[in-house]
Amino acid sequence: QQHDLPEALVHLLHRLTSGNPLFMVKLVDSWLEQGALQRAEGVWQLQRPLADLGQGIPESLSRMIELEVEQLEEFERRVLEAASTAGREFSVAALVAALGADVEQIEALCLRWSRRGKFLRAQGTVEWPDRTSSLHCEFIHALYRHAVYGQIGPERRAQLHLRIGERQEVAYATSIPDVAAEL
Repeated sequence: QQHDLPEALVHLLHRLTSGNPLFMVKLVDSWLEQGALQRAEGVWQLQRPLADLGQGIPESLSRMIELEVEQLEEFERRVLEAASTAGREFSVAALVAALGADVEQIEALCLRWSRRGKFLRAQGTVEWPDRTSSLHCEFIHALYRHAVYGQIGPERRAQLHLRIGERQEVAYATSIPDVAAEL
């Protein structure tokens, strides 16, 4: 089929979905439902500015992720919320600080998710300036992080950020400029 779509649309679609086929289908479906992509006289065309297409998570995709998270046990959900608060990449030490929970239990959960390709990917070990050594992880997809983060109430979100920030402030006391923007 013919199209008059900018090449940047392909890059945006890949950036937003990381090439995940299910996410790609849901995202394109949402663009079609919104009328952002339309076919006129047999030619697919973009009906909205490209920048507008990168805003927000489609409701169907957000709901799918929410249902997956709702099936988790309470502790698992709390760990995932803390991880979404810590950022796209984070250390287990940050989650321990946010939750005041056992490092071995959180680390085991993160490793289990990583092995199953669920939510997170383990990225090795990171060492903070205070010699804290911790498992380093990242979300397998930004949509997971954004969907989970969006479900946290403002008070809980503020508390998680505060606890993580206070722990990083202690860990990076000798090199605050390295994390000043993050803090």
